[in-house]
Amino acid sequence: MKYLMHILSLTALTAMLIPTAHAGPIEDAALLPNSTTMIMQVDFKALKGTKLFNELVASHPAYAVGIAAIQAKSGINIASQLNTVTMGFFNDGQGEPIAILLDAPFSESAPGLKDPKVQKKTHAGQTYYLTGAKKGAVANYKGHFLMTSEPRMQAILGGKAGLAPALAKRSSSRDKGAQIWIFGTPPTKMMKQGGNEIQHVKSVNASIDLSKGLRIQADIDANAEIAGKVVAKFEQEKAKAGQNPMMAAMGLAPIFQKLSLTASGSALSLKLSLTDAEVTQLTNVVKMMMAQQQRRRPPMPGMKPPGMVAPPATPFGKPLAPKAPSSVKPLPTPTGK
Repeated sequence: MKYLMHILSLTALTAMLIPTAHAGPIEDAALLPNSTTMIMQVDFKALKGTKLFNELVASHPAYAVGIAAIQAKSGINIASQLNTVTMGFFNDGQGEPIAILLDAPFSESAPGLKDPKVQKKTHAGQTYYLTGAKKGAVANYKGHFLMTSEPRMQAILGGKAGLAPALAKRSSSRDKGAQIWIFGTPPTKMMKQGGNEIQHVKSVNASIDLSKGLRIQADIDANAEIAGKVVAKFEQEKAKAGQNPMMAAMGLAPIFQKLSLTASGSALSLKLSLTDAEVTQLTNVVKMMMAQQQRRRPPMPGMKPPGMVAPPATPFGKPLAPKAPSSVKPLPTPTGK
């Protein structure tokens, strides 16, 4: 069930990462360069209206703190100007394998750009700024706010615009009722950081819909031998979960049994569909775990919330998003990772 918790954590992390204005996700994805191999998008305008997001993410004190920090530096009004975040992933070795594109206006008078340490530079006739201790780069890219590393920024500004046909087709054929999407080929650098099974992933096409209950569909192309092993391990863990007294006491056993993972050749298919009542049950369990952690370790003035670890920095040198409380123990994955 670690898959489920990973997906929920990813939902929360992405939304807090950069809550996301609105030509639309498909149009925003089309702005990414031709070298993009994978895309992750969050339609935050739709997501923030869902029960799961509001009860697990928006209600967390760290969420408001993170949003305020981003808004103070970027000058972006999160509530009215930011609706979609688009993350492009790359496999060409030119800087960091990720760039974040916000469909929000870029202002050269943003508070974060007034720091005397900020450097104004140009590449391919376009202006960008180096900010923060790690020299993250930000720029006005096609009327959007672009954040990435300097090498990647230069590659994007000087590269060919527009998605490759195969990725563009996946973007346009996505499940438009969802609020979160991941599709394409993951970068090799990211795959090497995972376990043996992760390194064999060739492509992914996933969507998460929280508008009514919870609906997850993920199709993954990997390796036929690995796919079979993953499903076998998943079924073992699923059987154990069904007999776990703790999961039964929390009401999670029936929910986990609804999680399906099947293989056909090299293709893996992960599915989960929960009702509103089941989502409420899941939400209550997670909130209970978070409350228990807070009672054990009350926060001190000026200290980070209990169970939180230092998040990655934005190009403005501020945290993008806190991680989920460490006390929320992940449930077993099909791979045992």
